[in-house]
Amino acid sequence: MKNYKFYFDYDFNNINKTISKLEKSLVVSKNYSKEIISNEGSFYLKDNKYYKKNINYNNHSWENHIDIFDKITSPFKPIILYQQKENTFFYTKNEVFRIPVNHIFVIIEKRKFSIHKDSSTKLVIEFHNDEPKDIYFISNSNTTDISVIEDISYIMRMIL
Repeated sequence: MKNYKFYFDYDFNNINKTISKLEKSLVVSKNYSKEIISNEGSFYLKDNKYYKKNINYNNHSWENHIDIFDKITSPFKPIILYQQKENTFFYTKNEVFRIPVNHIFVIIEKRKFSIHKDSSTKLVIEFHNDEPKDIYFISNSNTTDISVIEDISYIMRMIL
């Protein structure tokens, strides 16, 4: 089963207020991961072992303008989702025994917000070392599925 990511532009200035609102109304889950970023690539830590992430060059995304969002915001500022079907990285299973000297250690927290616990569409807000860095929706269906559109619309009304 493929996961779709839907990116959109967001100003992180009011992120704390937005998160408070979302936490009051939606189901929230959190998970954490640890990564090391260096000039030789990105590494991840799993079960106290290091592995290297490789870039998926077959990745593609496309702009997907959805008319239903024009009703949420003004017609002069439509919401454009950038749909991504493939993962940006793929994870190797070969253990790495040497981490480059020049690197930074990043703790990534992903907060996932959904309308109900079994929803396949979730808003994800990523924090890198407690700083908000990314916001996007994930779903195992694309925007031709009306339930995806409805879930995204409902959550977008809360954060805009």
